Amino acid sequence: MAQNVSEETRRVVFALHIPALASRGVATVADVVIRYASVGDEVALHETTVPAAVNLVSSDEAAAATPDNEVTEEIVVLKAARAQEEARVKADQGDFDGARKVLSDASDELRKRAPNSPRAEELAQRADFMAPAAYDAASRKAMLYSTRDMRRKRRRE
Repeated sequence: MAQNVSEETRRVVFALHIPALASRGVATVADVVIRYASVGDEVALHETTVPAAVNLVSSDEAAAATPDNEVTEEIVVLKAARAQEEARVKADQGDFDGARKVLSDASDELRKRAPNSPRAEELAQRADFMAPAAYDAASRKAMLYSTRDMRRKRRRE
């Protein structure tokens, strides 16, 4: 009996450096190659290529554009998880000032990028616990699980 267990949607977030373009308008700047395996009745490998295009507009048009909230939230989640991971490594090495700075800087950046996202406040609160007396095995574990949980939720949403 053939059974379709799930159709999964995956979000892919990446940064792309785009060199100066000669003229306004739509331009393909990259080809994104997506490779994946499907499972079910038969295991099969797939590959598809999707062109990545940009639309070069005037500075006035760019200033009037509104950012995509879904993309912004994806970036916020990834930056928050990365900051927590980096702070945990610094704290493990005894660099509590560096860990606090990583979390505070990330919190400030996230507040600017997504003022309504609760993740900035979470990072600011974690920065308060970056001290030898407060950072113990339990807080380290909580930070590790929080980072993993952020990434898992991002994949499921």
